[in-house]
Formats: sequence, structure tokens, C-alpha cells
Amino acid sequence: MLLKSFLLYLSALVISIGSTLAQQLIKDINPGILSSIPQQLLTIKNITYFVASDSEHGQELWKTDGTKQGTVLIKDLAPGTTGSQIKNLINLNGVLYFSAVSTLPNHEKRQLWRSDGTESGTLELPDGHKDGEVYDVLSLTRVGDALFYVKRSALGGNDYWMLYKAQANSQETNAIYTFPAFDQTPPRLGQANGILYIAYKNDLYKANPLSGSQVPVLVKAGAGGYNLASYQNALYFTSGFLASELWVSQGTEATTKKIFGPGKGQITTLKQAGEYLFFTTGQDGKELWVSKGDAATTHLLQSFAFSPTNITSIFSDFTIMGRTPVYFTVSQDGKLYYTLGGQVSTATGTFTGPLQNLISLQNTLYFTASNGLYRIEGGINKTVPVISTQSPISNLAALGDALFFASNAIFGLGTELYRINP
Repeated sequence: MLLKSFLLYLSALVISIGSTLAQQLIKDINPGILSSIPQQLLTIKNITYFVASDSEHGQELWKTDGTKQGTVLIKDLAPGTTGSQIKNLINLNGVLYFSAVSTLPNHEKRQLWRSDGTESGTLELPDGHKDGEVYDVLSLTRVGDALFYVKRSALGGNDYWMLYKAQANSQETNAIYTFPAFDQTPPRLGQANGILYIAYKNDLYKANPLSGSQVPVLVKAGAGGYNLASYQNALYFTSGFLASELWVSQGTEATTKKIFGPGKGQITTLKQAGEYLFFTTGQDGKELWVSKGDAATTHLLQSFAFSPTNITSIFSDFTIMGRTPVYFTVSQDGKLYYTLGGQVSTATGTFTGPLQNLISLQNTLYFTASNGLYRIEGGINKTVPVISTQSPISNLAALGDALFFASNAIFGLGTELYRINP
């Protein structure tokens, strides 16, 4: 007790060393030298949900409002210290949905859960099958006010993939489709313009839940489909040999067509940011390409001397001086890159890599580096340190004017939950 009091007494000094802005310990969730390792932070309305571990409950679901008193365990889903292996946190109409594994009898498989932030309002959504009949939740995808996902089943001794739907505010899920002819590779789900897309085996399907049509129908046979992404109200995906082609679909066979490729290698990243769609390809994934959705606007943006397949972030969620720059980082070189759709430039600053956790707070870009927390300030290409520290900072989330993150800033307390108010 005396040791902990001494450590807390020194906390202000330890946190402020080398810092440009004071960071505040919200709560020592796992008291003593052990870490709670807060992760998967997600803000919904005025609550930030996260997963953390303590010695009594293991890794479970927590919430915070930024105060010590408001940082509490929501529910022990797997009683004991095992933890419930929570992942796939997603916001559906202001309610948290996630998948978890309970240790309760007949609940040992990963299931879908929902939470309104209270213990009584944190519920498993039964799918009507026993544990021995179904496997884990896969490919959670939001379309309108519903979540869709797939599960592998073993009904009657035969394996099937099944499509499930969880409606907002419902306390159950329903199987709406069973895929014929089992394949080891699970169906891949995506959405665009209110349409649910399913890539299974080598074919592309769609369902339109917003118009009441939930049963998948074939869009195009042989189209394949990996890395499904929404851009400009259409679905973009990779296909072809080694997934080296870029395709687009608006839900009909006529609009499902190839716009790029085959390239020199597999397309490994496909993501919308700002006005553009980005992807990596080329030998060993060394090329970063950009597109505005058709063959004419799809072009090489930059070729790297190393593989950028470990692009840790492609981010654009704010406007600077009327422009919307897209920032991205590559784990190998510790630089912050940005583009307005033309050439690629690098931001300046004292940060050192790797750079991660890009997030927008009050129309300002923040990111973590190995030497602290930084933000863009004074233009699109200039960065300044917010917190200078050698203690790792990770898992950023914004709530109001505060930024939450995990850090081991206080010696002897492990990795815990902190906040700053820039």
C-alpha cells in the first residue's frame, strides 16, 4: 500500500517529464504493477466502450465517461478469470454490438452480444442453435438498422455456411439463408448503398434488406470477391488470379466489371479515404494506387523501395483550409505521408516511427509515434508534439473534447487508461 501511494505521489512528476501537455490517469483498472491493457476503444454517444483485464474477471467489457467513478466493468460475460475474448465492437443505432465467448454451460462458442452500457442491458443474442451445431461469428457487416454475419453450422452431421441477421433493438438473431455446397473458405460480406453483398466461392451475390429482400440472389457468376469495400455508392472488390484485379458492381450483372488489372501482384489493401479509393499492388505490394472509381482515373500514386503492405493507416476525416488531405503511414520507415490525390508528400516533425492510431479530434489529426503523441498543426504538412514520452501510447478514442488512450506513463502501474484535453 505504501509503495502504491508513493507511486501515485510521483505520478504527476513522471507523466510531466518531457511532456508538452499533461496526461491524466483515468483509473488503475488492474491495481499494482499488472496491466489492464485497454484496447478496442469505441465511443458511442457519451460513452467510450473498451476491453480491459483485471485479476478478478480477466478480459471483459468496460466503459468510461472520462472520470474515475465513471470507469466501470459493465458485465462479467465469462465468470472467473478466463475472459470472454471480446472483439468486433460495432455501433448500430447508438447501441454497442460485439462478439464474445462465454464460459457458461451451452455458451462456449462465439456469439453475438449487445449492450446499452448497463449490466442488465448487456445481452447475448441467441441464434436458436445449440453449441454443437454452430461455430464462431464471422464477417459482421452493418446495413441500415441491421447487422449481418455468417456462421458455420453442422446441422444433421453436414457442414453449412449460414447467413444471420440481427435487427436493431431486437434481442435475438435469425438465420435467413443457408448457402448450398459447403466450401472451406467462408462467405465474405460487404455493403454499399444499402445493399448487402456476399462473395462466396467464385460468385457474387446481393440482398437488399432495406427494401425487404433478404434472400441473396446471384449478381455475377465467376466474379469472385475479396476485400469488399464501399465507394461512391458502389461495391469495389478484388478478383482474378491472386486477387490482382479491381472490380466494381452496382448490384447488376451489367454493372459488375473489371476496372484494373491483372496487376503485377495481389491487391492487398482496398480502402476509401477522402475522395479516393486506395489500394496496394505490384511485386511484393510495393505500389500504392489511387482511383476515383473507373479505369480512366486509376493510376499509380507512388512506388516504394520496400513493400507497403503493412500500411498501418489510411485516414481522412477532416478538412484543412478547405482541403481534405489523405494521410497514411507505412510501418517500415516511420514517415507520415499525405496526398491530395496527386503526388505524395511527407509531413515534417520530430516524431519517430512506427506511426499508428490516426484519429480526428475537433477537426485535427492526432497520431502516435514511438516518442509520443503528435498532431497536425499549422497546415497540412506540419506536426507538433502533444505528449513527448518514451512510454508507448496506443488505442486512441475521442469523447467530446478529450482524447483517451492506453499508456504505461506511471512507472509501476502497468498499461492503463489515460486522457488528455488538448
